Amino acid sequence: MQSIRRLGMALLLAAGALTCAQAQACARPLQQSGLVQIPAGMMNGIATVPVPLGYRYVVQYVSASVRLQTESEYSDFNVGVWQGTARIDYTLPILPGFTPLDRKTSGPVKFHADPGSQVQVSIVRGDASVAATGHYAISGCLRKAN
Repeated sequence: MQSIRRLGMALLLAAGALTCAQAQACARPLQQSGLVQIPAGMMNGIATVPVPLGYRYVVQYVSASVRLQTESEYSDFNVGVWQGTARIDYTLPILPGFTPLDRKTSGPVKFHADPGSQVQVSIVRGDASVAATGHYAISGCLRKAN
């Protein structure tokens, strides 16, 4: 009998935790992925993700990658957002453990972009002699703007 009570209590606690987790879940998730084109002669390329009017985009995860021409080539990953009249840039760390030609970044972040603005994902590289294509993905939650 006591084991049935424990089981019932465990089920109630689990249901409460699930309800709490659902209340904190994102009502309007937004995910975007695509390419960042870097033309020959240019050091960087930018992809943009528009933020709908009436919503603030809380960005929670970013990943990006690019293949370089040489192992010693410089690279950088940035995400820019608009907050009020200020543009704020975040530099993302390059992950170790990939081939010297492949540069990648990936991980959780926490910043927001204002309604009607855009999130910009920028990939910078050191050799502009040939065109390059990078990849990006961002995800987060749209929250009603006050």
